[in-house]
Amino acid sequence: MKVESYYASSPFYKSTFTYSSGEYFWLFSNVTHTIPIDDATIALSAEPLMAQREQRVIQKGAFYQYVEQQKKEGTFSSVEQAQQNFVAQYNLQYAIIDASRETPKWILEKAQTSIVDEKTGEKFIVFKP
Repeated sequence: MKVESYYASSPFYKSTFTYSSGEYFWLFSNVTHTIPIDDATIALSAEPLMAQREQRVIQKGAFYQYVEQQKKEGTFSSVEQAQQNFVAQYNLQYAIIDASRETPKWILEKAQTSIVDEKTGEKFIVFKP
């Protein structure tokens, strides 16, 4: 099972279901999951109850837990550095960037191939080996 990274504009769309970039991966024969690595930069809803729900979703995330572990160990320096460490430590092979987000410079530098979905604007970036 592969686990990859993505940048989203919200922990989930304001609806009764959740959505994360790359949910179309179930169409492939190899099971792939995505993990948001931008939890710290997502703006929460202005509505208090929804903001609490969004915060709970974020706190259960793998990257959030990774950052919390770095903080406990005293190795955390910045969210961007934690993102780079996470990608390197888990040998992630690609990133999916939501159309509403700017692609971070370090991801562009790591990119081997970049594909933009014409309909959604979502960017699929394959990292250099």
